[in-house]
Amino acid sequence: MMNLRDYEAAKFELGDILSALAAHADNPDAVHIGLQQHDQVSPLFTRLAEDSFNLVVVGRFSRGKTSLMNAMLGLDRLPNGILPLTSVITSVAYSSREQVQIEFERGRYGYEIPMSALAEFVTERGNPGNVKRITRARIGLPAELLRRGFCFVDTPGLGSAIAENARTTEAYLPEADALLMVSGYDGL
Repeated sequence: MMNLRDYEAAKFELGDILSALAAHADNPDAVHIGLQQHDQVSPLFTRLAEDSFNLVVVGRFSRGKTSLMNAMLGLDRLPNGILPLTSVITSVAYSSREQVQIEFERGRYGYEIPMSALAEFVTERGNPGNVKRITRARIGLPAELLRRGFCFVDTPGLGSAIAENARTTEAYLPEADALLMVSGYDGL
């Protein structure tokens, strides 16, 4: 088990590796890494500084991903149901107060909504096939499990009849630090 001192040392070592990678990418005489990889260094620095760890919850549609997240958080805030429900990437991180921020595609700025309106933006009923072009809903909750930078990420189901939902999940997977695969009793 890692203690806080070991964690801090590993964090600084990782920061040094990221600095070296960024310096290498900026050196005009060096063989460059791909532009996409170069653009990922800055967000990694940010996540390292914020102590952010993304646990992405994945699985086929209607397997109880959102229900499991609600249970683990000890709060029943995320909309869930029997039919395919989640249509948007929904991240849940610590906040001293409940809050929901919706982020849109194509440069439209996000804005805060009441928790009671969440289903209108992240579910198939309120936002079928993500017609509102939302990139992510960011939820802040005062849940103890999230206090140290742990971030749950709820995804639309894989293998859904709604192809856009599966593409959304697949496109988000590179952001995961770890995956929690949820399956039903009948397997995947």
